[in-house]
Amino acid sequence: SAGATAVVGVDIAADAVAVADARFAAPNVRHLVGDATDLASVLAGEAPFDVVVSYETIEHVPDVDRFLEGIRAVLAPDGIVILGAPNEPDPTGHASTNPFHRRRFTLDEFRAATEHHLGAARRWYLGTPLQGMVLAEAGTPLLLNDRSDLMLMAEAHPRGHAWLLPATREQQVGAADCAFFVGVWGADSDPTVAGCPQSLHRMLEPWKALEWLKS
Repeated sequence: SAGATAVVGVDIAADAVAVADARFAAPNVRHLVGDATDLASVLAGEAPFDVVVSYETIEHVPDVDRFLEGIRAVLAPDGIVILGAPNEPDPTGHASTNPFHRRRFTLDEFRAATEHHLGAARRWYLGTPLQGMVLAEAGTPLLLNDRSDLMLMAEAHPRGHAWLLPATREQQVGAADCAFFVGVWGADSDPTVAGCPQSLHRMLEPWKALEWLKS
């Protein structure tokens, strides 16, 4: 909600909306129970939206065309749309391992489906896991996060065009369990992040090996 005059979130699950109300309550934020394939009705009476954001919703809906038509219907002229979908490659053609996913997308399929309704995208991005290291100041809440909500992510200061996301409450990093120590004398310094892109296959490989060992 940082910088927005008003934010409206929509989810089909009433319990998810209740959690969102409890954790992200703010004067300019509201959450509604509604079907993503019926956005025009769910958001009837709302002003057209300058920005519509939907990460990993499109693979859940039974009617992709209706979902995208709804986004187009509630978008202001010259509005911005940011959509994301997971990459679930499976050369065997099997259904997704997620029981709530109704279909898979390749990049070409995702691009064709979305641009058919929204026009040509300005940019296309690829997301992938990172393996790397961070040098963060001792005592920062980004490492010693003891909060259960996610607003700390929005409150974190960006590093250029990137953010260092806070550790989850269950994986706090302190002096007892960090990887190494660094001291700086005689000069000021900023936190640094170094990441190495990793394919989805490479990230999952050790987990698959663990499952094989367990079996």
